[in-house]
Amino acid sequence: TTEDSTFRGQRFAKEKAAEMLEWLASGKGGDKLPPFFNEIPFLPSARELQPVRIILEKKGVSLDDMKLLHKENYLEKNESDYVLQAKFYSRMNILSDLVASHESKSVRKVVLEHMTDLIKANRSFFQNLVEYEELASMHFLTVVHDPFSSDRDDVGDKSVGSSSYMASVVAQESCVNGGFVTNLLRRLLSRCVDESDRDLKDVLASCLGEIGAIDPNRLGREISSCQFESELQGSKDNEWRLSHPPWKGHLDRYQLRLLSRHLVTSLKSSPTILDQHKISFGIQELLKLLNESGSSNYGRAEDGAKKERADKSTKSSMSQWLREKLEEADVLNVVEPFWTTNYKQADTAAAKSPPFFLKSNSYYAWLSSFSRFLISRSISNKNSIWRSFFYACRSAIRSNAGISAAEFLFPLLILDAVCFGNSHDETIVVRELVSSLTFDTVGSEAICSMNMREREKAANSVFTLIDLLRKWVDQEIEDRYRESRRRKRAANVDLESCTSAWPADIVLSKIRRLLDQIPLSLCASAASRVGMNARALQFLEIDSRSQIASSAISNAKKNTASYHDSKFLKSCHIDGIDLQLTKKLLGQLCDFDTMITISQKSNPSELSSRLLEVATEREMYGDWEGALQAYEHLLDSRLRSGNIVGCSKNRAQKGLLRCLLKLGRLDSVLNQAYGMSKQDLDLKEMEFSNEILPYATEAAWRLGKWSSLDSLVNEEHDESGQDAHARYQLSLGRTMHSIHCRLPEKVILGLRDARECVMSSLSSAARDSYARSYPYLMKLHLLREVEYISSVFFSEKDRKDTFVEFVSSDEWKDRIKMITPDITGSNDIINTRLALSRMANEPALEGSLWLDIGRLARKGGLYQVAEHSLAQADMSFQNAYTEPAPVDDSFIFFVQDSIGNVKLQLAKLKHAVGETTTALNLIENNIPASIFQMNDAELDSYVSKMTRDGNIALESKETLSRRILQSTEWLVSGGLRSGSEIKSRYHTVLKLAPKWERAHFHFGKYIESLLETRFSALSELGNNASRLMVLQNDKSCQEYSLESVSHFGRSLQLGQKHLFQALPRLLAMWLEFTSIESADKNASLEENQAQMNSLIKSFAEKIPEHLFYTALPQLLSCVIHQNDETAKNVALILTSVLAKYPGQAMWSCGWLRYSKSKEKNEVAEKIFV
Repeated sequence: TTEDSTFRGQRFAKEKAAEMLEWLASGKGGDKLPPFFNEIPFLPSARELQPVRIILEKKGVSLDDMKLLHKENYLEKNESDYVLQAKFYSRMNILSDLVASHESKSVRKVVLEHMTDLIKANRSFFQNLVEYEELASMHFLTVVHDPFSSDRDDVGDKSVGSSSYMASVVAQESCVNGGFVTNLLRRLLSRCVDESDRDLKDVLASCLGEIGAIDPNRLGREISSCQFESELQGSKDNEWRLSHPPWKGHLDRYQLRLLSRHLVTSLKSSPTILDQHKISFGIQELLKLLNESGSSNYGRAEDGAKKERADKSTKSSMSQWLREKLEEADVLNVVEPFWTTNYKQADTAAAKSPPFFLKSNSYYAWLSSFSRFLISRSISNKNSIWRSFFYACRSAIRSNAGISAAEFLFPLLILDAVCFGNSHDETIVVRELVSSLTFDTVGSEAICSMNMREREKAANSVFTLIDLLRKWVDQEIEDRYRESRRRKRAANVDLESCTSAWPADIVLSKIRRLLDQIPLSLCASAASRVGMNARALQFLEIDSRSQIASSAISNAKKNTASYHDSKFLKSCHIDGIDLQLTKKLLGQLCDFDTMITISQKSNPSELSSRLLEVATEREMYGDWEGALQAYEHLLDSRLRSGNIVGCSKNRAQKGLLRCLLKLGRLDSVLNQAYGMSKQDLDLKEMEFSNEILPYATEAAWRLGKWSSLDSLVNEEHDESGQDAHARYQLSLGRTMHSIHCRLPEKVILGLRDARECVMSSLSSAARDSYARSYPYLMKLHLLREVEYISSVFFSEKDRKDTFVEFVSSDEWKDRIKMITPDITGSNDIINTRLALSRMANEPALEGSLWLDIGRLARKGGLYQVAEHSLAQADMSFQNAYTEPAPVDDSFIFFVQDSIGNVKLQLAKLKHAVGETTTALNLIENNIPASIFQMNDAELDSYVSKMTRDGNIALESKETLSRRILQSTEWLVSGGLRSGSEIKSRYHTVLKLAPKWERAHFHFGKYIESLLETRFSALSELGNNASRLMVLQNDKSCQEYSLESVSHFGRSLQLGQKHLFQALPRLLAMWLEFTSIESADKNASLEENQAQMNSLIKSFAEKIPEHLFYTALPQLLSCVIHQNDETAKNVALILTSVLAKYPGQAMWSCGWLRYSKSKEKNEVAEKIFV
């Protein structure tokens, strides 16, 4: 069969390619060749290439892709994590460059596949790069490290050497271009916009899913649309064309640009022989035109020499001028063979007649047929100046590979038809451009057969044309204005404009006329439909300003005095534009302040319109409860009075279901969806309308109602009218149903369909910013996890153990840490993990996810969501605890400890809503009062007795200490216990968790509050002198100061979470206490001061230097101190910070050396020496 012969042909080609590579690697073609294999980015892991890899390794050429994909090979050789991290970083840089720059789709696809596998095999390394970039982007203290330094003593240290070096490398790259991860995401998102091949976009989606949805705040810098455009194909052409208008530029320059930047690239990426022939013919014809034109258009100063060289050339040889230009463009070796070719094309078929857009089913078909028509009109028009240039490209634009050449010529062809054609040509051009931007059909107008992705490309090409023409006009007007201001126009005539036959004045007037015939409101609507929100808002603003300016000019002509009185235009330009579209765009771009302002200005009179605006506004703010109430009012028949009909009702229904999904009320979604469908359609039991179906599908798989999901996904429904998000919901529902039914083939198809739906939306969002692309990256993140877990479900190993092992891994947990925290409990990734855990019958994992959701919701103030999530967590853990299946002791301990954490979160929730008594009862349940009087041995004995059946601990020391500390803090804030009881509680916590930073901080803070209370009781005047007097004479105050400083210092040794609260208080109490001078010898005071300085000296050695860096101003103010030992400690801390971070601390400490104070100069000398 044909398929068998194709397969045999591909296998034969692979074998021959492997033989050729083996011959080259073996050195039979020359001994100097094998070392150049080091420049190959990677060797694919194909079976046929294994002999090549072995030969290269014997010759010392290390292609380490397999070793990176299987890290155990490195571990066997005792390679450090630093080496692996560095090689991973280097490999990813190479692959990133290839994705961005290579012209071949096949190569880009293979590179993306390899990049995906590489990140998957080294997720920890990639997450390290994200963390390093986040630290570098904070613009805080960073480690200064020379990447070219020969000192590598710390390379073997995994915890210090690798992290510090890689952090410095990433920090340096972050300063240059925002960081590696930022640059990689920018390139991949640019590819989302530029790629059109379906298979390639699917691979790209998998790669982005493997990278995951990284919180925008973690990136080195903000990624904006202008950075995306810098990576897109043709963006540099726009810049070049902007500086070379046809009436100022030379034809030769356009021909060279097209030849070197487009046709050569198209030739390399041509997928078929026919495409290669079409491109080759264009190269051949352009070489002839360039050789004939010679050098006459490149300035009079060089005309003589170049013309002479052109005359010396013969017809059989390429002119020296052309050869030099091709060498400058680095394409001579590619195009020189086409100088002697003899391609011919017989133009037997006439160009198609308009309209083109309505008849085309793809962007390529429209652009190709429209451009071919314009070329045919140009070649038959004697007035057309560049008709030979256009005619030479007639074959290239009909090739799929030559689409970039057609896009480059498109503005020139439009301008040629408008300027040199007749009125009929201009009408056709305007009609085609307007058709490409019209999405809503009117009357009997035919509907375009293009899908949304193709329409997006067509609209973008028109927007690029409009921008280019407008900028050409504006630039020419500005140039003429500047020239007239200098009054040197006659003396400094532009030589290039003299040689151009394009009539500048006529061209400018024709451009203005063309732009006036394309309504800006239509452009805004089209940009919004294809997801270009920023561009749509720009069109609306230009439209409003144009209307206001036209009105002002018209009034000026009628009444000059009135015009001068109102020469300042109003700042709010909303007259004559679609306000509903404007507010929608502002909401999509997160400009809520402007959206609210416009809503106040518009002030709709109808109740339904006001409710719809309120619902939309609250939804954009993430206030799902408020949006739900607005949608319910909107659908209430008693309130709407028949005003809401048609699309507004459908919009309100979908909004209501969307809010219910976000709030986790899944049963209500199914009930409401069925009720809404029954209102308009006579449906059977549990049938849903097409518009409601996606929401019901998501609710069904999240609830685990597989029978309902089976009926939802297996019935035939018309999805042609569904948007991309609705199709994504249906595809994901089918995927989850296939996983549950153990149908791997359908899982693959469902994931592919879901990725395609996401990419259709992501390609539009990527044109705006990374922030707008982020929700779609979340979906790709989700789909990648579903894809991997589905393979776990279908594996031959013990599915349950494999699933638990993967979901419990650090890599799995770290992936969720990279995303933006969601306090609403509506995180799609968490919801999917919950469903998969329920499908795998893992209630313990399900409970852990519910616990995380409840904790975040409580911290965010969403107490209803938190209460529901914590109740679900408690139920899941109880189910796990009572499982009949045999479980080990560690699992029971984990479940019991988690139940304790749930109680702790519930207690915090009750305290947050004002139920302090209930909170204390919950948190102190089963904690005996005698525990606070136990010594260390008794406490250890009590904890060891907390067992179930005599061998399993019911609660860990950490959970018990957290409960006691939290209740103690509430008791302190409420004043419900005496000082001795509180101190005994803190001592118990520290016995249970002696290395807990938070416990030491809060104990120190409590001791400080006791100190302040004693000051208030003993101080009569309340001023600083009276305070120092009390501190000098009261032994209890001195002990409080010592104890508080001790706990603050200990907390700083253990962590830096409370750095900005603990360190300033520690330094202030130390400096204040040691500044007291006693007139009579107070032995107790001096002893305590000496003990305080001893504490500080030990802290100076144990607390990291970068923590002291944050308090440099406080330390520098006390370099001169009454207490000599204190002054030495201050100098010691400053010296250690300056030695560790000289590049940063120098700015703060340098002024000491030039101080007018002699004492400070002496201290500075000691510090710097």
